Amino acid sequence: MCLNKNVESATQLENATSLDAGSELMSEQENSQFDPPMTDEEAELVGQLSESELEFVDGFLIENIGQTWMKSAFLIGGVMLKIPDEYEELPDTFYSARLMVLEKKGLIAVKGDLRKMKLCEIQLSA
Repeated sequence: MCLNKNVESATQLENATSLDAGSELMSEQENSQFDPPMTDEEAELVGQLSESELEFVDGFLIENIGQTWMKSAFLIGGVMLKIPDEYEELPDTFYSARLMVLEKKGLIAVKGDLRKMKLCEIQLSA
Protein backbone atom coordinates (compact mmCIF):
# COMPACT_ATOMS: atom_id res chain seq x y z
CA MET A 1 0.00 0.00 0.00
CA CYS A 2 2.73 2.45 0.94
CA LEU A 3 4.70 1.45 -2.14
CA ASN A 4 1.76 2.38 -4.37
CA LYS A 5 1.58 5.83 -2.78
CA ASN A 6 5.30 6.35 -3.46
CA VAL A 7 4.87 5.23 -7.04
CA GLU A 8 1.91 7.57 -7.45
CA SER A 9 3.87 10.41 -5.84
CA ALA A 10 6.87 9.74 -8.05
CA THR A 11 4.64 9.70 -11.12
CA GLN A 12 2.95 12.92 -10.07
CA LEU A 13 6.33 14.55 -9.43
CA GLU A 14 7.62 13.36 -12.79
CA ASN A 15 4.51 14.70 -14.55
CA ALA A 16 4.75 18.02 -12.73
CA THR A 17 8.46 18.31 -13.57
CA SER A 18 7.87 17.58 -17.24
CA LEU A 19 5.04 20.16 -17.28
CA ASP A 20 7.32 22.74 -15.69
CA ALA A 21 10.04 21.96 -18.22
CA GLY A 22 7.52 22.30 -21.03
CA SER A 23 6.29 25.62 -19.65
CA GLU A 24 9.84 26.85 -19.36
CA LEU A 25 10.58 25.78 -22.92
CA MET A 26 7.41 27.45 -24.17
CA SER A 27 8.29 30.62 -22.29
CA GLU A 28 11.76 30.71 -23.88
CA GLN A 29 10.24 30.17 -27.32
CA GLU A 30 7.68 32.92 -26.79
CA ASN A 31 10.38 35.33 -25.68
CA SER A 32 12.63 34.65 -28.66
CA GLN A 33 10.08 34.66 -31.48
CA PHE A 34 8.63 37.71 -33.15
CA ASP A 35 5.19 37.78 -34.71
CA PRO A 36 5.30 36.58 -38.33
CA PRO A 37 5.72 39.28 -40.98
CA MET A 38 2.96 40.20 -43.39
CA THR A 39 2.65 38.02 -46.47
CA ASP A 40 3.27 39.59 -49.86
CA GLU A 41 -0.50 39.74 -50.44
CA GLU A 42 -1.08 41.44 -47.10
CA ALA A 43 1.73 43.92 -47.74
CA GLU A 44 0.24 44.73 -51.15
CA LEU A 45 -3.18 45.32 -49.56
CA VAL A 46 -1.67 47.59 -46.89
CA GLY A 47 0.32 49.46 -49.56
CA GLN A 48 -2.95 50.44 -51.24
CA LEU A 49 -4.19 52.35 -48.17
CA SER A 50 -4.35 56.11 -48.53
CA GLU A 51 -2.97 58.53 -45.96
CA SER A 52 -6.51 59.34 -44.80
CA GLU A 53 -7.24 55.62 -44.33
CA LEU A 54 -4.08 55.23 -42.25
CA GLU A 55 -5.13 58.22 -40.15
CA PHE A 56 -8.57 56.64 -39.67
CA VAL A 57 -7.00 53.38 -38.46
CA ASP A 58 -4.64 55.26 -36.15
CA GLY A 59 -7.56 57.21 -34.70
CA PHE A 60 -9.52 54.02 -34.22
CA LEU A 61 -6.58 52.48 -32.36
CA ILE A 62 -6.16 55.56 -30.15
CA GLU A 63 -9.89 55.58 -29.29
CA ASN A 64 -9.56 52.04 -27.95
CA ILE A 65 -6.45 52.56 -25.83
CA GLY A 66 -6.92 53.66 -22.25
CA GLN A 67 -4.80 55.06 -19.42
CA THR A 68 -4.17 51.59 -17.98
CA TRP A 69 -1.75 49.03 -19.40
CA MET A 70 -3.27 46.44 -21.72
CA LYS A 71 -1.85 43.71 -23.95
CA SER A 72 -1.43 44.96 -27.49
CA ALA A 73 -2.88 41.67 -28.80
CA PHE A 74 -6.06 42.32 -26.80
CA LEU A 75 -6.37 45.82 -28.28
CA ILE A 76 -5.66 44.65 -31.82
CA GLY A 77 -8.15 41.79 -31.58
CA GLY A 78 -10.85 44.15 -30.31
CA VAL A 79 -10.13 46.73 -32.99
CA MET A 80 -10.23 44.09 -35.73
CA LEU A 81 -13.71 43.09 -34.53
CA LYS A 82 -15.03 46.67 -34.36
CA ILE A 83 -13.43 48.40 -37.32
CA PRO A 84 -15.62 48.92 -40.44
CA ASP A 85 -15.84 46.04 -42.91
CA GLU A 86 -13.66 47.68 -45.55
CA TYR A 87 -10.67 47.11 -43.24
CA GLU A 88 -11.45 43.50 -42.32
CA GLU A 89 -8.77 42.02 -44.59
CA LEU A 90 -5.94 43.91 -42.86
CA PRO A 91 -3.70 41.56 -40.84
CA ASP A 92 -3.00 41.91 -37.14
CA THR A 93 0.64 42.66 -37.88
CA PHE A 94 -0.48 45.80 -39.75
CA TYR A 95 -2.14 47.11 -36.58
CA SER A 96 0.97 46.29 -34.60
CA ALA A 97 3.01 48.29 -37.12
CA ARG A 98 0.60 51.21 -36.72
CA LEU A 99 1.12 51.04 -32.95
CA MET A 100 4.85 51.45 -33.62
CA VAL A 101 4.07 54.64 -35.56
CA LEU A 102 1.89 55.90 -32.69
CA GLU A 103 4.71 55.17 -30.24
CA LYS A 104 7.22 57.11 -32.38
CA LYS A 105 4.80 60.05 -32.41
CA GLY A 106 4.69 59.91 -28.60
CA LEU A 107 0.96 59.15 -28.49
CA ILE A 108 1.26 55.81 -26.67
CA ALA A 109 3.59 54.28 -24.12
CA VAL A 110 4.88 50.75 -24.67
CA LYS A 111 6.25 48.09 -22.34
CA GLY A 112 7.93 45.33 -24.29
CA ASP A 113 8.42 44.76 -27.99
CA LEU A 114 5.51 45.50 -30.32
CA ARG A 115 6.77 42.74 -32.62
CA LYS A 116 5.58 40.33 -29.90
CA MET A 117 1.88 41.20 -29.59
CA LYS A 118 1.06 38.66 -26.89
CA LEU A 119 3.81 39.89 -24.59
CA CYS A 120 3.72 43.65 -25.18
CA GLU A 121 1.62 46.14 -23.22
CA ILE A 122 0.46 49.61 -24.22
CA GLN A 123 -1.38 52.62 -22.83
CA LEU A 124 -1.96 56.23 -23.80
CA SER A 125 0.97 58.51 -23.05
CA ALA A 126 0.63 60.57 -19.91
